[in-house]
Amino acid sequence: MNITKIAADSQSAALLPTYSADTFGVCSALFELGGMIVIHDPSGCNSTYTTHDEPRWYDHDSLIFISAMTEYDAILGRDDKLLRDIEDAASTFHPNFICVIPSQIATLIATDLPALCRIIERDTKIPTFTLPTNSMQSYDLGIAYALAHLAAHVAKKCHDRPTPSSVRPSVNLLGLTPLDYHFQKALSSLKSFLTSHGFDLAASWTLGSTLEEIEASATADINLVLTESALPAARILEEKCGTPYIPAVPYPSLEEELIQRIQGAIHQCNKKECEPITCHATASQNRNFGPAGRFPLEFLNPKDLLFQGETPRWPATSRQSSRASQNYIIGEPLATNFFAEALHRSAGATFEPLTPPFNEPDIMNKLAIANVLIADPLYEALVPNTAHFIPLPHRACSGRTYEKQERNLLDNVEWAALLKELAPFL
Repeated sequence: MNITKIAADSQSAALLPTYSADTFGVCSALFELGGMIVIHDPSGCNSTYTTHDEPRWYDHDSLIFISAMTEYDAILGRDDKLLRDIEDAASTFHPNFICVIPSQIATLIATDLPALCRIIERDTKIPTFTLPTNSMQSYDLGIAYALAHLAAHVAKKCHDRPTPSSVRPSVNLLGLTPLDYHFQKALSSLKSFLTSHGFDLAASWTLGSTLEEIEASATADINLVLTESALPAARILEEKCGTPYIPAVPYPSLEEELIQRIQGAIHQCNKKECEPITCHATASQNRNFGPAGRFPLEFLNPKDLLFQGETPRWPATSRQSSRASQNYIIGEPLATNFFAEALHRSAGATFEPLTPPFNEPDIMNKLAIANVLIADPLYEALVPNTAHFIPLPHRACSGRTYEKQERNLLDNVEWAALLKELAPFL
């Protein structure tokens, strides 16, 4: 096999799905905030997102537009047409903000969107910005861009932390979008978790909260980070507002320890002794937040927003396994690591977290020894017949294909049902 074929095989996939794109991650993160999102691309991308990745599209108003770039537009530029269309739509719908994001073609022809955004903002008096998407990166990077920009905006509104009082402490949920969590049930479960332990929900970033509620959440006592993509936003809020953050997902067997950590972090900050309490790690691989100068934050260098180190986890228990057979979970990096820890505590079983993107031959070789695989149903084709497959639909992976089978594992009943389903195979 020559080098060219090896390189081609490593970049191609016969069975693995393509995850949702970074442009769609931006749309998902900003969907409910009353803004106008414009994907600068030929017609089609918006319908792919709204009908495949976005479950809120049918019962929640949102302004998701496509610029409908033509071949002539791509060759000749036609920035005047893009400006006219966006400004006409803004005058009709009066959005809270305008976000213009490029796809592959806009990136390829080097459309100067930062300059166009300045013109739009000057003409409409509506805050306008762009983010360095290109539709070739994964959805989580788009969510990270959007949440970091939102955090930079919110940070301008925060002030000195209030003096501790008898009022219940408040918590922000960062990284909650339908691409990673059940859009109908996860927020309810998280609210119940917080209120039952004496906390109030300040705002959910960005499922179930308005822009005004998120702006008012700048003085929350702590941020609970639910996905890897929300870590840059958490760092911005920690640096600019002094708000501590904890990356963790409250699966049932982890709830009590997480509550203790939240209480400890708030207590430290009330004594003006705030320190980062983030397990000193943030992701499974280094990923740059785009070329210098393309990330529109006035006081932040994009290099400061790198994912560094390993995905956050609680190394409280030892998880050693035999190589003869292995149990695996595939999913979002942060949630999957805490899911594996929760299963170890609940069922005494060891699961190895695996996070995309994957080289198809490599992941198939790894899964050849699988005993149990918990993953989106599209991964079932990669495991041998001897493996036990537990479907865990992930909308960023399979879209709406398996939406009726989606699970909310933050709910005690659904968690117990999963443990019962796993029991015969562990």
